[in-house]
Amino acid sequence: MNLNDTIVVLGATGNIGREITAQLVARKYRVVAVARNAERLKTLAARIDDPDHLSIVPGSVASEAQADQLTRAIRGEGHPVTAVISALRGPVESGRLLSRSATEFAQAFESDVVAPFIAAKHFLPLLAEAGPGGLYLLLGGPMASCAWSGYGHLSVAASALQMLTHVIREEAKELPVTVQELQIGTPVRSEANADCSCPDWIGADQVARHVVTLVERRDSAIPIVQLGTYEEKRRARPALRSAS
Repeated sequence: MNLNDTIVVLGATGNIGREITAQLVARKYRVVAVARNAERLKTLAARIDDPDHLSIVPGSVASEAQADQLTRAIRGEGHPVTAVISALRGPVESGRLLSRSATEFAQAFESDVVAPFIAAKHFLPLLAEAGPGGLYLLLGGPMASCAWSGYGHLSVAASALQMLTHVIREEAKELPVTVQELQIGTPVRSEANADCSCPDWIGADQVARHVVTLVERRDSAIPIVQLGTYEEKRRARPALRSAS
């Protein structure tokens, strides 16, 4: 991958997105950090302090119109986009699925499934413009593989995201772009949850290192890349409940 090409990180101010952005910039990739909150983006840029390799673009993929506006802004920067990292994630709130309203259930899909779908629709053509070797990488969690007590709505959405990856990958197979999901096998430990996280959880820095590896060593044959194991998930479940 050419260091002059552009990597877009969606959800760049989240716990995982921040670490991904920082590690990519540290390796001297040109990164466009995208998030809805402009002030948090400015804080991220000040923290990384490398304007030669990091630019910030406030924006959203919550709707088709917003995604179109965002891709136009990024295309206007004038650099080929060769990778898009979707670190989009809604709030992690506990509660029985059957106790939730249909509106609340739909909101989990809007943030965790529909937004990455809209992003794919608008960024896959942008990636294809750069030629062979493009990567659209989604980040998924452990809830796709098992029903997590108290987080059923997120389990259903995570499973849907995994199937979305397979469907988009199949429908985009004529494009010179690889579509993959990095499925993280445990909840993620970060600065934000350091006081209540479990030692067995995967750290945000480890997730970011794996993302960098996927960016640098493209393996288009693997649709779902696993980071962590079911055993790690099993041990993490009691800790997740106690931390909620």
